Amino acid sequence: MEASEKILDAVLRIHEAPLTASGWTDALPAIAGITRSDAVALLVHDVETGDPEYVSGFQMAPEHLQGFVAAVRSGKLPPWIISMPLGRVIPSSSAMSDWDFSRSAFYNEAIRPQGMFYGFAVKPLSVRNHRVFLTAGRRRGSRDFEQAQLRAMQILVPHIVTALKVGKRLAGLDLRTKAASAAVDTLDTGLILVDAEGKILFANQVAEELLALNEVLCLKEGRLHLSAPEPDAALHFTLGTCAAATTAFFRTKQMIEVAREDRTPLQLSVTPFPNDSLNTSLPAVGDSCPAAIILIADPEKERAAWRMQLRKEFGLTSAEAELALEIMKGDGREAAARRLGISVATVRTHLLHIFDKTGVHRQAELVRLLLEGARGSVADGLDRPAPPGKGQSIQA
Repeated sequence: MEASEKILDAVLRIHEAPLTASGWTDALPAIAGITRSDAVALLVHDVETGDPEYVSGFQMAPEHLQGFVAAVRSGKLPPWIISMPLGRVIPSSSAMSDWDFSRSAFYNEAIRPQGMFYGFAVKPLSVRNHRVFLTAGRRRGSRDFEQAQLRAMQILVPHIVTALKVGKRLAGLDLRTKAASAAVDTLDTGLILVDAEGKILFANQVAEELLALNEVLCLKEGRLHLSAPEPDAALHFTLGTCAAATTAFFRTKQMIEVAREDRTPLQLSVTPFPNDSLNTSLPAVGDSCPAAIILIADPEKERAAWRMQLRKEFGLTSAEAELALEIMKGDGREAAARRLGISVATVRTHLLHIFDKTGVHRQAELVRLLLEGARGSVADGLDRPAPPGKGQSIQA
Protein backbone atom coordinates (compact mmCIF):
# COMPACT_ATOMS: atom_id res chain seq x y z
CA MET A 1 0.00 0.00 0.00
CA GLU A 2 1.38 3.39 -1.01
CA ALA A 3 1.83 6.23 1.50
CA SER A 4 -1.19 8.17 0.16
CA GLU A 5 -3.40 5.10 0.47
CA LYS A 6 -2.19 4.52 4.02
CA ILE A 7 -3.04 8.11 4.92
CA LEU A 8 -6.53 7.79 3.40
CA ASP A 9 -7.08 4.54 5.31
CA ALA A 10 -5.95 6.19 8.55
CA VAL A 11 -8.24 9.17 7.93
CA LEU A 12 -11.19 6.80 7.42
CA ARG A 13 -10.41 4.90 10.63
CA ILE A 14 -10.03 8.15 12.58
CA HIS A 15 -13.42 9.46 11.46
CA GLU A 16 -15.01 6.12 12.32
CA ALA A 17 -13.41 6.12 15.80
CA PRO A 18 -16.18 8.00 17.69
CA LEU A 19 -18.87 5.71 16.30
CA THR A 20 -17.90 2.56 18.20
CA ALA A 21 -16.52 1.69 21.63
CA SER A 22 -13.35 0.24 20.10
CA GLY A 23 -12.99 2.94 17.46
CA TRP A 24 -9.78 4.54 18.72
CA THR A 25 -8.25 1.14 19.43
CA ASP A 26 -8.85 0.32 15.75
CA ALA A 27 -7.51 3.69 14.54
CA LEU A 28 -4.20 3.68 16.42
CA PRO A 29 -2.59 0.86 14.34
CA ALA A 30 -3.16 2.91 11.18
CA ILE A 31 -1.46 5.90 12.79
CA ALA A 32 1.42 3.66 13.85
CA GLY A 33 1.75 2.33 10.31
CA ILE A 34 1.99 5.78 8.73
CA THR A 35 4.56 7.06 11.24
CA ARG A 36 6.39 3.72 11.52
CA SER A 37 5.91 3.75 15.25
CA ASP A 38 6.23 0.68 17.45
CA ALA A 39 3.62 1.93 19.96
CA VAL A 40 0.93 4.62 20.04
CA ALA A 41 -1.24 5.88 22.91
CA LEU A 42 -4.20 8.27 23.12
CA LEU A 43 -4.91 9.93 26.44
CA VAL A 44 -7.69 12.22 27.66
CA HIS A 45 -6.40 14.01 30.76
CA ASP A 46 -8.69 15.58 33.39
CA VAL A 47 -6.80 18.69 34.46
CA GLU A 48 -8.79 19.20 37.68
CA THR A 49 -8.40 15.70 39.11
CA GLY A 50 -5.14 14.89 37.37
CA ASP A 51 -6.56 11.51 36.37
CA PRO A 52 -6.72 10.08 32.85
CA GLU A 53 -10.36 9.99 31.79
CA TYR A 54 -9.70 7.78 28.78
CA VAL A 55 -6.63 5.93 27.54
CA SER A 56 -6.11 3.58 24.63
CA GLY A 57 -2.89 2.03 23.42
CA PHE A 58 -1.52 0.07 20.48
CA GLN A 59 1.28 -2.45 21.03
CA MET A 60 1.33 -1.60 24.73
CA ALA A 61 1.04 -4.40 27.27
CA PRO A 62 -1.55 -3.77 30.02
CA GLU A 63 1.16 -3.24 32.63
CA HIS A 64 2.93 -0.73 30.37
CA LEU A 65 -0.32 1.13 29.75
CA GLN A 66 -0.94 1.19 33.51
CA GLY A 67 2.57 2.54 34.07
CA PHE A 68 1.91 5.28 31.52
CA VAL A 69 -1.35 6.15 33.30
CA ALA A 70 0.37 6.16 36.70
CA ALA A 71 3.03 8.56 35.42
CA VAL A 72 0.35 10.92 34.16
CA ARG A 73 -1.65 10.67 37.40
CA SER A 74 1.41 11.46 39.49
CA GLY A 75 2.15 14.56 37.43
CA LYS A 76 5.28 13.26 35.71
CA LEU A 77 4.39 14.27 32.19
CA PRO A 78 7.34 16.35 30.90
CA PRO A 79 6.68 20.12 30.96
CA TRP A 80 7.20 20.33 27.20
CA ILE A 81 4.27 17.97 26.62
CA ILE A 82 1.97 20.00 28.87
CA SER A 83 2.90 23.34 27.30
CA MET A 84 3.26 22.23 23.67
CA PRO A 85 1.39 24.29 21.05
CA LEU A 86 -2.07 22.98 20.20
CA GLY A 87 -2.13 20.74 17.14
CA ARG A 88 1.62 20.67 16.51
CA VAL A 89 3.55 17.38 16.31
CA ILE A 90 6.65 17.65 18.53
CA PRO A 91 9.39 14.97 18.53
CA SER A 92 10.91 14.38 21.95
CA SER A 93 14.43 14.90 20.54
CA SER A 94 13.58 18.51 19.61
CA ALA A 95 12.15 19.27 23.04
CA MET A 96 15.06 17.97 25.14
CA SER A 97 18.39 16.26 24.61
CA ASP A 98 18.63 12.49 24.59
CA TRP A 99 20.72 12.72 27.78
CA ASP A 100 18.12 14.78 29.66
CA PHE A 101 15.29 12.61 28.35
CA SER A 102 17.03 9.41 29.51
CA ARG A 103 17.34 10.86 33.03
CA SER A 104 13.74 12.10 33.31
CA ALA A 105 11.24 10.39 35.62
CA PHE A 106 8.73 10.14 32.79
CA TYR A 107 11.15 8.17 30.62
CA ASN A 108 12.28 5.84 33.38
CA GLU A 109 8.82 5.14 34.78
CA ALA A 110 6.60 5.22 31.70
CA ILE A 111 8.75 4.81 28.56
CA ARG A 112 11.76 2.70 29.47
CA PRO A 113 9.70 -0.28 30.81
CA GLN A 114 8.15 -0.50 27.32
CA GLY A 115 11.59 -0.73 25.73
CA MET A 116 11.06 2.58 23.87
CA PHE A 117 13.18 5.69 23.46
CA TYR A 118 12.52 8.13 20.61
CA GLY A 119 8.98 9.43 20.41
CA PHE A 120 6.72 12.29 19.48
CA ALA A 121 3.63 13.89 21.00
CA VAL A 122 0.78 16.07 19.82
CA LYS A 123 -1.97 17.83 21.76
CA PRO A 124 -4.83 17.82 19.24
CA LEU A 125 -7.48 19.21 21.57
CA SER A 126 -7.69 21.17 24.82
CA VAL A 127 -11.15 22.12 26.10
CA ARG A 128 -12.14 23.44 29.49
CA ASN A 129 -10.71 21.01 32.02
CA HIS A 130 -9.54 18.35 29.58
CA ARG A 131 -6.46 17.91 27.45
CA VAL A 132 -6.00 15.24 24.82
CA PHE A 133 -2.54 13.86 24.03
CA LEU A 134 -1.43 11.42 21.35
CA THR A 135 2.05 9.96 21.75
CA ALA A 136 4.06 7.46 19.73
CA GLY A 137 7.41 5.79 20.28
CA ARG A 138 10.07 3.57 18.77
CA ARG A 139 12.03 0.81 20.40
CA ARG A 140 15.50 1.48 21.83
CA GLY A 141 18.14 1.16 19.14
CA SER A 142 15.79 2.49 16.42
CA ARG A 143 16.48 5.73 14.58
CA ASP A 144 14.65 8.93 15.43
CA PHE A 145 11.52 9.93 13.47
CA GLU A 146 12.14 11.48 10.08
CA GLN A 147 10.51 14.67 8.84
CA ALA A 148 8.40 12.78 6.29
CA GLN A 149 6.82 10.71 9.04
CA LEU A 150 6.20 13.75 11.23
CA ARG A 151 4.60 15.57 8.29
CA ALA A 152 2.34 12.58 7.67
CA MET A 153 1.28 12.73 11.31
CA GLN A 154 0.65 16.45 10.98
CA ILE A 155 -1.75 15.72 8.10
CA LEU A 156 -3.78 13.48 10.41
CA VAL A 157 -4.08 15.99 13.26
CA PRO A 158 -7.08 17.99 11.88
CA HIS A 159 -8.94 14.74 11.30
CA ILE A 160 -8.21 13.63 14.87
CA VAL A 161 -9.52 16.97 16.14
CA THR A 162 -12.74 16.57 14.14
CA ALA A 163 -13.24 12.99 15.37
CA LEU A 164 -12.69 14.04 18.99
CA LYS A 165 -15.24 16.85 18.65
CA VAL A 166 -17.74 14.48 17.03
CA GLY A 167 -17.19 12.02 19.88
CA LYS A 168 -17.80 14.77 22.43
CA ARG A 169 -20.99 15.79 20.65
CA LEU A 170 -22.24 12.21 20.44
CA ALA A 171 -21.50 11.68 24.14
CA GLY A 172 -23.56 14.75 24.97
CA LEU A 173 -26.43 13.55 22.79
CA ASP A 174 -26.24 10.11 24.39
CA LEU A 175 -26.50 11.63 27.87
CA ARG A 176 -29.47 13.75 26.84
CA THR A 177 -31.12 10.73 25.25
CA LYS A 178 -30.62 8.68 28.42
CA ALA A 179 -31.98 11.52 30.54
CA ALA A 180 -35.04 11.88 28.29
CA SER A 181 -35.58 8.12 28.33
CA ALA A 182 -35.37 8.06 32.12
CA ALA A 183 -37.87 10.92 32.31
CA VAL A 184 -40.49 9.27 30.10
CA ASP A 185 -40.07 6.03 32.03
CA THR A 186 -41.46 7.85 35.09
CA LEU A 187 -44.73 8.60 33.29
CA ASP A 188 -47.87 6.68 34.22
CA THR A 189 -48.88 6.88 30.56
CA GLY A 190 -47.48 4.53 27.93
CA LEU A 191 -45.48 6.22 25.17
CA ILE A 192 -44.51 4.61 21.86
CA LEU A 193 -42.70 6.17 18.90
CA VAL A 194 -43.43 4.39 15.61
CA ASP A 195 -42.72 4.77 11.92
CA ALA A 196 -45.37 4.84 9.20
CA GLU A 197 -45.56 1.03 9.08
CA GLY A 198 -45.95 0.63 12.84
CA LYS A 199 -42.38 -0.38 13.58
CA ILE A 200 -41.60 0.55 17.19
CA LEU A 201 -38.64 2.90 17.42
CA PHE A 202 -38.99 3.60 21.15
CA ALA A 203 -41.26 2.52 24.00
CA ASN A 204 -41.18 3.65 27.62
CA GLN A 205 -41.48 1.27 30.55
CA VAL A 206 -45.28 1.41 30.82
CA ALA A 207 -45.64 0.66 27.11
CA GLU A 208 -43.13 -2.20 27.35
CA GLU A 209 -45.19 -3.74 30.15
CA LEU A 210 -48.37 -3.50 28.06
CA LEU A 211 -46.59 -5.08 25.09
CA ALA A 212 -45.26 -7.88 27.30
CA LEU A 213 -48.84 -8.81 28.28
CA ASN A 214 -49.60 -9.39 24.57
CA GLU A 215 -53.30 -8.73 25.16
CA VAL A 216 -54.43 -5.37 23.79
CA LEU A 217 -51.10 -4.38 22.27
CA CYS A 218 -48.99 -6.92 20.39
CA LEU A 219 -46.13 -7.21 17.94
CA LYS A 220 -46.50 -8.98 14.58
CA GLU A 221 -43.42 -9.14 12.37
CA GLY A 222 -41.89 -6.33 14.40
CA ARG A 223 -44.88 -3.99 13.96
CA LEU A 224 -47.37 -2.68 16.50
CA HIS A 225 -50.90 -4.09 16.26
CA LEU A 226 -54.07 -3.92 18.35
CA SER A 227 -56.02 -7.00 19.40
CA ALA A 228 -59.34 -5.88 17.87
CA PRO A 229 -59.57 -5.71 14.04
CA GLU A 230 -61.40 -2.35 13.75
CA PRO A 231 -59.12 -0.38 16.13
CA ASP A 232 -56.10 -2.02 14.49
CA ALA A 233 -57.23 -0.90 11.04
CA ALA A 234 -57.90 2.58 12.42
CA LEU A 235 -54.42 2.70 13.95
CA HIS A 236 -52.59 1.80 10.75
CA PHE A 237 -54.73 4.13 8.66
CA THR A 238 -53.86 6.92 11.11
CA LEU A 239 -50.14 6.07 10.95
CA GLY A 240 -50.27 6.41 7.18
CA THR A 241 -51.88 9.83 7.45
CA CYS A 242 -49.38 10.85 10.12
CA ALA A 243 -46.52 10.05 7.73
CA ALA A 244 -48.09 12.34 5.12
CA ALA A 245 -49.55 14.90 7.56
CA THR A 246 -50.15 17.37 4.75
CA THR A 247 -53.45 18.77 6.00
CA ALA A 248 -54.44 20.51 9.20
CA PHE A 249 -56.90 17.68 9.96
CA PHE A 250 -54.26 14.98 9.88
CA ARG A 251 -51.86 17.10 11.93
CA THR A 252 -54.21 16.84 14.92
CA LYS A 253 -54.24 13.89 17.28
CA GLN A 254 -56.58 10.96 16.63
CA MET A 255 -58.19 9.04 19.49
CA ILE A 256 -58.60 5.26 19.31
CA GLU A 257 -60.25 3.09 21.96
CA VAL A 258 -59.49 -0.61 22.35
CA ALA A 259 -62.04 -2.68 24.29
CA ARG A 260 -60.94 -4.97 27.10
CA GLU A 261 -62.97 -7.79 28.61
CA ASP A 262 -64.61 -6.74 31.92
CA ARG A 263 -62.50 -3.55 31.96
CA THR A 264 -62.68 -0.03 30.62
CA PRO A 265 -61.12 0.40 27.16
CA LEU A 266 -57.54 1.51 26.69
CA GLN A 267 -57.33 4.95 25.11
CA LEU A 268 -54.71 5.64 22.43
CA SER A 269 -53.85 9.17 21.36
CA VAL A 270 -51.97 9.15 18.03
CA THR A 271 -50.19 12.39 17.09
CA PRO A 272 -47.98 13.01 14.03
CA PHE A 273 -44.31 13.29 14.89
CA PRO A 274 -43.06 16.85 14.21
CA ASN A 275 -41.13 16.22 11.01
CA ASP A 276 -39.84 19.80 10.95
CA SER A 277 -37.55 18.83 13.84
CA LEU A 278 -35.69 16.45 11.54
CA ASN A 279 -32.90 17.40 9.18
CA THR A 280 -34.43 16.66 5.77
CA SER A 281 -31.55 18.02 3.69
CA LEU A 282 -30.36 14.46 3.11
CA PRO A 283 -32.52 11.38 2.55
CA ALA A 284 -32.63 8.83 5.36
CA VAL A 285 -31.00 5.65 4.15
CA GLY A 286 -31.51 2.41 6.06
CA ASP A 287 -33.04 4.03 9.17
CA SER A 288 -36.76 4.38 9.83
CA CYS A 289 -38.11 7.87 10.39
CA PRO A 290 -40.60 8.42 13.23
CA ALA A 291 -44.11 9.07 11.97
CA ALA A 292 -46.24 9.23 15.12
CA ILE A 293 -46.20 9.45 18.89
CA ILE A 294 -48.72 7.14 20.58
CA LEU A 295 -49.82 7.87 24.15
CA ILE A 296 -51.64 5.02 25.89
CA ALA A 297 -53.90 5.85 28.81
CA ASP A 298 -55.45 3.29 31.12
CA PRO A 299 -58.51 4.99 32.69
CA GLU A 300 -58.62 2.42 35.50
CA LYS A 301 -55.00 3.12 36.45
CA GLU A 302 -55.55 6.87 36.28
CA ARG A 303 -58.73 6.58 38.33
CA ALA A 304 -56.93 4.60 41.03
CA ALA A 305 -54.14 7.19 41.19
CA TRP A 306 -56.63 10.07 41.42
CA ARG A 307 -58.65 8.22 44.10
CA MET A 308 -55.49 7.78 46.17
CA GLN A 309 -54.70 11.47 45.78
CA LEU A 310 -58.17 12.48 47.03
CA ARG A 311 -57.84 10.27 50.07
CA LYS A 312 -54.39 11.64 50.84
CA GLU A 313 -55.22 15.33 50.31
CA PHE A 314 -58.72 15.56 51.84
CA GLY A 315 -58.88 12.50 54.09
CA LEU A 316 -61.75 10.94 52.14
CA THR A 317 -62.63 7.31 52.60
CA SER A 318 -62.39 4.97 49.63
CA ALA A 319 -66.17 5.14 49.09
CA GLU A 320 -66.17 8.94 49.36
CA ALA A 321 -63.30 9.29 46.90
CA GLU A 322 -65.10 6.97 44.47
CA LEU A 323 -68.23 9.09 44.69
CA ALA A 324 -66.25 12.32 44.22
CA LEU A 325 -64.87 10.93 40.96
CA GLU A 326 -68.37 10.09 39.76
CA ILE A 327 -69.71 13.51 40.75
CA MET A 328 -66.93 15.11 38.67
CA LYS A 329 -68.57 13.61 35.55
CA GLY A 330 -71.31 16.19 36.06
CA ASP A 331 -74.44 14.17 35.26
CA GLY A 332 -76.05 14.26 38.72
CA ARG A 333 -76.47 12.23 41.87
CA GLU A 334 -78.87 9.68 40.41
CA ALA A 335 -76.47 8.76 37.60
CA ALA A 336 -73.58 8.51 40.05
CA ALA A 337 -75.65 6.29 42.35
CA ARG A 338 -76.59 4.05 39.44
CA ARG A 339 -72.99 3.60 38.29
CA LEU A 340 -71.80 2.86 41.82
CA GLY A 341 -74.74 0.54 42.61
CA ILE A 342 -75.79 2.47 45.72
CA SER A 343 -78.89 4.39 46.72
CA VAL A 344 -79.36 8.11 46.26
CA ALA A 345 -79.69 8.39 50.05
CA THR A 346 -76.21 6.87 50.45
CA VAL A 347 -74.89 9.32 47.86
CA ARG A 348 -76.40 12.18 49.86
CA THR A 349 -74.76 10.92 53.10
CA HIS A 350 -71.34 10.54 51.42
CA LEU A 351 -71.65 14.02 49.91
CA LEU A 352 -72.28 15.59 53.31
CA HIS A 353 -69.07 13.98 54.60
CA ILE A 354 -67.16 15.10 51.47
CA PHE A 355 -68.44 18.68 51.84
CA ASP A 356 -67.37 18.73 55.46
CA LYS A 357 -63.85 17.45 54.69
CA THR A 358 -63.29 19.70 51.70
CA GLY A 359 -64.96 22.83 53.11
CA VAL A 360 -67.45 23.28 50.24
CA HIS A 361 -71.27 23.26 50.28
CA ARG A 362 -72.43 22.43 46.74
CA GLN A 363 -71.53 19.90 44.06
CA ALA A 364 -70.43 22.60 41.63
CA GLU A 365 -68.04 23.99 44.26
CA LEU A 366 -66.68 20.49 44.87
CA VAL A 367 -66.00 19.88 41.18
CA ARG A 368 -64.41 23.32 40.83
CA LEU A 369 -62.18 22.63 43.85
CA LEU A 370 -60.99 19.29 42.48
CA LEU A 371 -60.38 20.66 38.98
CA GLU A 372 -58.48 23.67 40.33
CA GLY A 373 -56.39 21.31 42.46
CA ALA A 374 -55.52 19.31 39.33
CA ARG A 375 -54.50 22.47 37.44
CA GLY A 376 -52.48 23.67 40.42
CA SER A 377 -50.60 20.38 40.60
CA VAL A 378 -49.55 20.79 36.96
CA ALA A 379 -48.40 24.37 37.57
CA ASP A 380 -46.40 23.26 40.60
CA GLY A 381 -44.86 20.35 38.72
CA LEU A 382 -46.47 17.79 41.03
CA ASP A 383 -46.97 14.23 39.89
CA ARG A 384 -50.76 14.14 40.10
CA PRO A 385 -53.00 12.40 37.55
CA ALA A 386 -55.55 14.30 35.52
CA PRO A 387 -59.08 13.89 36.91
CA PRO A 388 -61.20 11.33 35.07
CA GLY A 389 -64.37 12.43 33.33
CA LYS A 390 -65.76 13.45 29.98
CA GLY A 391 -66.04 17.21 30.55
CA GLN A 392 -69.88 17.43 30.57
CA SER A 393 -71.64 20.43 32.05
CA ILE A 394 -71.72 20.47 35.84
CA GLN A 395 -74.98 20.11 37.67
CA ALA A 396 -75.46 21.72 41.07
